[in-house]
Amino acid sequence: HADMADVAAWFVSESATPPSASDASWSTTVPTDYNIQNTSDWSKTVYVYVKDLAWNISPSRSATIILDRNIPTVNSLNLTGNAWAESGYTNTTNLSISTSASDNVGVTWWFISESSSAPAASSVTGSEPTSFTMSSWDWVHNIYIWSRDAIWNVSLVRSSSIILDTTINEVDTALTAVNQWDPVNQTITFNEDVKVISWGDLWGITISTTSSYSNSLNISWLASTSWLSNTNITLQDKAWNQKVINISLLVNEAI
Repeated sequence: HADMADVAAWFVSESATPPSASDASWSTTVPTDYNIQNTSDWSKTVYVYVKDLAWNISPSRSATIILDRNIPTVNSLNLTGNAWAESGYTNTTNLSISTSASDNVGVTWWFISESSSAPAASSVTGSEPTSFTMSSWDWVHNIYIWSRDAIWNVSLVRSSSIILDTTINEVDTALTAVNQWDPVNQTITFNEDVKVISWGDLWGITISTTSSYSNSLNISWLASTSWLSNTNITLQDKAWNQKVINISLLVNEAI
């Protein structure tokens, strides 16, 4: 190439076609920046030429860069805790994550958190997550995820929620003793939905059971003789927690 002492002007273009020596875009100043003219996103090649005092034009020197002003899109975020729980519930802090994202250049990095605060692009450096450990307090947990492309564009947030429930809360299982011949019904109320999955033998006693969940359990029996009966009832909630409660019924023959 020409020695710098012989360089009379510089020409920068996105065209691989050499300019004419008389083109008005030649500049006597060494270029330090360039505004891309073809503003559609994707690969851009920029060519530079020099000419000497005799107007001889050099071969081009080129460099390629990707123009990308589009942010990625996180299309989905699915959370799974224990596999047997009802949808949206879990009894473990360890979650399985499945997610997807799209971008015109390609998604490179990820960031997942329980905070809704958007991360700086420099913090979005993780690989695509397949698991996440959330905090241990029971109730609704919101999980937030972002993705970033190779140009450091960060997506908008995508979120999903799951209820962490690690226990069936204590319940009052004391039932009232009765002195009567008529059928008796009493109800145990819970502060979450449960269902009965097993119970012991109880002569003359009916326990309400259903395939759906309910926050109450109805116990009914016929007081036809004097006896004391105990039974264990196994309850299950939507997070697949199980709890055994013992119920004692004292039924006295009517006087």
